[in-house]
Amino acid sequence: MHRLVLTFMFLIFVSGCTSIFQADSSLKDLSLLKEETTRKKLIAEFGEPVWSSKKEGRRSDIFSFTQEFTKSEKFQKGMLGFVGIEAGGYEDGTPVKVLVKYDSEDKVSEIRSLQGSEVLEASGGSLKD
Repeated sequence: MHRLVLTFMFLIFVSGCTSIFQADSSLKDLSLLKEETTRKKLIAEFGEPVWSSKKEGRRSDIFSFTQEFTKSEKFQKGMLGFVGIEAGGYEDGTPVKVLVKYDSEDKVSEIRSLQGSEVLEASGGSLKD
């Protein structure tokens, strides 16, 4: 009987943790947020900007997205929840908003963090606050 209960508990634990081990396919490539990157590359990676403006032949965009947690971060937060410590929203990620200014050739000239600067700084991009 004990063996059956332990097996059942193990199966519940393993099935609950499967989402933690999913591939990091939804991670955005934050290394693109640097000078000289083209606007087309940013749109391909982060999607269409939520705001865009063009003044004097130069564009500015605001990109907004959620940077998913890595597998190890998901695992840590999942284990905290397993032992009863509320980690909160480990499946979501960190919201990120950046203002990107371009030169006349639509290459990045300046990046400002509007939200999620800790994630952006960890990526090693060239940011200004």
